[in-house]
Amino acid sequence: MRNLKHSLAFLCGSLLIGAPRLAAAAAALDIQVQPMLGAGSPTVDGWMSADVRIENRSPEVVRGTLSVDVEVAWSRSGSGPHNGTDVPFSVPANAQVSVEVPVHGLASSASIIHARAVSEQGQLLAEAKTPESRGNEPLIFDLGSPSHFAPVVRPLSVPLVSPPWGGLASSTLAVSSARKDSRTGEPVVPRLPSGYAPVTVVVATASELSLIGEEARAALGDWLLAGGALAIALEKPEDVRAPYMEAWAGGPVHEQPPTEALRGESVFAIPIDPGGVPSGRPSGVTEMRITPTPESRTRLRSYGGGNLRPTPWGAAASYGLGELHLLAFRPNAEPFVSDPWTHRKLADLARHAWDRRATIALPFAQQTLDEGHLAQIRRELDPNQSTRWMIVVSAILLLAYAGIAGPLNFYLARRNGTPLRALSRLPLISGLALVLVVGLGFLGRGVSGRARRITLVEAGAGMSRAAATRFRGLYASSARERVVQASARGNVLDATGDAEQSGRRLVLDRDGARLTKLQGQPWEVVVVQEDGFIDLGGGVSLIRGADGSVGVKNRLGRDLVGVVLNPGGSRTARFFVRIKDGELVQESAGQSLALAASGPLAGGGLKLDGATKQLESCSKGLPSAWSALEYASPRNVEFWPSDVPVLIGQLDGGEGKQTDSGFPLEADRTLLRVVGTGGVP
Repeated sequence: MRNLKHSLAFLCGSLLIGAPRLAAAAAALDIQVQPMLGAGSPTVDGWMSADVRIENRSPEVVRGTLSVDVEVAWSRSGSGPHNGTDVPFSVPANAQVSVEVPVHGLASSASIIHARAVSEQGQLLAEAKTPESRGNEPLIFDLGSPSHFAPVVRPLSVPLVSPPWGGLASSTLAVSSARKDSRTGEPVVPRLPSGYAPVTVVVATASELSLIGEEARAALGDWLLAGGALAIALEKPEDVRAPYMEAWAGGPVHEQPPTEALRGESVFAIPIDPGGVPSGRPSGVTEMRITPTPESRTRLRSYGGGNLRPTPWGAAASYGLGELHLLAFRPNAEPFVSDPWTHRKLADLARHAWDRRATIALPFAQQTLDEGHLAQIRRELDPNQSTRWMIVVSAILLLAYAGIAGPLNFYLARRNGTPLRALSRLPLISGLALVLVVGLGFLGRGVSGRARRITLVEAGAGMSRAAATRFRGLYASSARERVVQASARGNVLDATGDAEQSGRRLVLDRDGARLTKLQGQPWEVVVVQEDGFIDLGGGVSLIRGADGSVGVKNRLGRDLVGVVLNPGGSRTARFFVRIKDGELVQESAGQSLALAASGPLAGGGLKLDGATKQLESCSKGLPSAWSALEYASPRNVEFWPSDVPVLIGQLDGGEGKQTDSGFPLEADRTLLRVVGTGGVP
């Protein structure tokens, strides 16, 4: 009893001492939150980054967890749909820290970002919210602060021929700018590639790029590789010699005189009704003709070298699935900042970059978690789909039980002159039937967890690194909580479905991202979607010959099976059963293949119905896997652009993983899509 009294006294004393400390920490802590891309940037269905600043005005270190949720704007006290991320924090005494937190947006809902700092004891220390954000629309992110062109470009509208829902629409532009760090003066930009997912075009000068640091430039480069658009204004001759500039441009860059087409009159497409949705007829869009002012014309520049080619905005080079633009003008400097020609050029560049996404099947970190689009993916990842025989056999057993336990059992007992013996045999027959049915269930569903994967890799020709969207199916025999770790640092992942029902939380710490508190029903597959990158060895080279034919060189370090090559234009698609590692094949060596029963080859989906038998013979289930990935995209995707070669195939052996989140990996399918020309022969 005496020990109990001492323990209670100690506990009460600890609480009395700890309470003032917690209260002091709460009073001294202040947090601010805004989108990493700046105030006014739109939220998207996919990923984005929140910039949270925590200021500790107390003389002691404050530790806890930073919880950042994207919530619908109408929610109250955390009710309603939300997606959340937790980040441990530790702020020294009288100090301030900034934290980048990746968060997943909400589909088709006006939303806010709600940040809360919680102590290690669970007490709320501080909280902050952002204003209601704008909906998904083309976004120009200016690394310059303040942005001098933002006020005049924001009201402009552009026609979008490939919005996510397909067809033709018009949209105004969103323009945001990077804030400057109060201590260093450097632009505050994402250090995770997923932080750029809402951006259509990043506009920067060479000096601004040199200030953001190696880690931030690497994130920007990965986003560009995955399909982004980066527009750079060069200020000094030595800017072209930056190592990252040569890497993005594909070789050394040099300045050259601008073309007459660039100096002359430009034609811009303008929606007739900027606030409405054009019908798709030519009357929905009109033309505007503008010529640069004489002052602007004399200061235009152009560039060549590497993979650069002339464009209406200067020069551009493909980098992976993205485009590097070296602007012929400086949008934040006079005389260009006052020239309407410049404003329309920037709007037209945003339109071009937005419409280019129609050639990317699963744009990096931009996918919704809508279960409807992922229904086929779930079926591919569900082990129960391969055990449907169990239902048929169980039905036959039950029919046999009904016949044996009833008519046959009583008939035999009556024939032997012992009719009551049928009742004594009935429990034995019923128990045997029960054991057989339950045994079949265990045989089909198993008693331990299993995992499956389907990964889509989309790469530029010859690139050794590419964006990868992984769908990870986790199947367990119990409803226990699961923890799913990202495959690599910098990757982001989330479970499909409603966060309120699964209770999942994304935790980000020094080991990377992981999903916690992830629960599913017994024998139910939980689908986790992960956006990241993958190394491809030497990549797949697509080389255009002098006669227009395409050669394929496999430098992946593994074989490609079930390969379909569309050389582009009107050339016939080709099929290859296998392209071995290190092998160079010409398109003429492949089997002619009709990708569609009728209609043109380009656009309108994968059109693999005519290749089902060939693909199935290469790898069982390959056609249905491609169909599931096609259905997973909520966009109107042009899988076969007519102007460039496109190759699809399966990596033999997948990613080579044996386990996933502690479960044995029983199926690991990695599909590859390569777009464009380039690479080493």
